Amino acid sequence: MKISAIMETWWLPRFQEAGFNVAPLGLPALVENAWTMAALIDVSPDTLRAISERTGLPSVIQRKGPRLNAVARANLYRERHDIIREIA
Repeated sequence: MKISAIMETWWLPRFQEAGFNVAPLGLPALVENAWTMAALIDVSPDTLRAISERTGLPSVIQRKGPRLNAVARANLYRERHDIIREIA
């Protein structure tokens, strides 16, 4: 699984030290006085297992908020905008 991220550049070596393969998506840019970059982070089962063993946590992935798949999210977005058009 690959995750895209926008992060300050000081995170790059931390992800690499943890065993993640990180591919920068361009040159860093100064955003609000912090060097920031976009990257693809390869999250493999082996890396997650190694981090779990290192930290002693049963899972290193945490999800917060509602879990909607892309189709449900698109339908929800469309419904909300249709309601706004009807009111206007």
